[in-house]
Amino acid sequence: MEGYVSEEQQVEAIKKWWKENGVAVVSGVVLGLGILFGGRAWFDYKQVQAENSSMTYSLMLQAVEVGKQDEAVQLGTALLADGNSGEYAAMASLMLARIEVERGALEKAQAHLQWVNDNASLTGLSSVATLRLARLLYMQGDSDAALAKLETVPSEGFASAYSELKGDIYAAKGEADKARAAYSIALATNGTSSFLQMKHDDLAAGDAK
Repeated sequence: MEGYVSEEQQVEAIKKWWKENGVAVVSGVVLGLGILFGGRAWFDYKQVQAENSSMTYSLMLQAVEVGKQDEAVQLGTALLADGNSGEYAAMASLMLARIEVERGALEKAQAHLQWVNDNASLTGLSSVATLRLARLLYMQGDSDAALAKLETVPSEGFASAYSELKGDIYAAKGEADKARAAYSIALATNGTSSFLQMKHDDLAAGDAK
């Protein structure tokens, strides 16, 4: 579970950064585009849209925290239906995917993750979506598709998780050499994971028999 905890910590770090800087970033982009296109009305509209997205996403998180999944889904769906393709929409889609996985609606979860994969401008969010999408494909038995997803270059901080999941998939396929190589790469960037080290060592012990 250590890899998953690390991934969750990275997601929380992204969310914390966006909470502290998101509105300012959006405002700067909106201001720049407003100047470029010369439209005060356009600027005002985009500014209001960004603020509304921030509020909707905050309400969605609150609903999740108190276990109101249906309400969270409604809020997330409303945010996406507003034509929003920004980072609040990406984070809402990640949350929607998580809810759908918990509900067993894996195809819906896959669609949400693919949307983030295709639309997120923050590479950290895109890497989270890619990792979770690959894990979901693997859970559904499509190992080759999962490995193909993991061939993309992750953002900083996700390389170890990508390689570890590759190792898990190769190990399940019975390709011990590839699994061990993937675990070795993961250990090179995250040597503190005892569970990862154990998986690597178990493969080595198997070869020695």
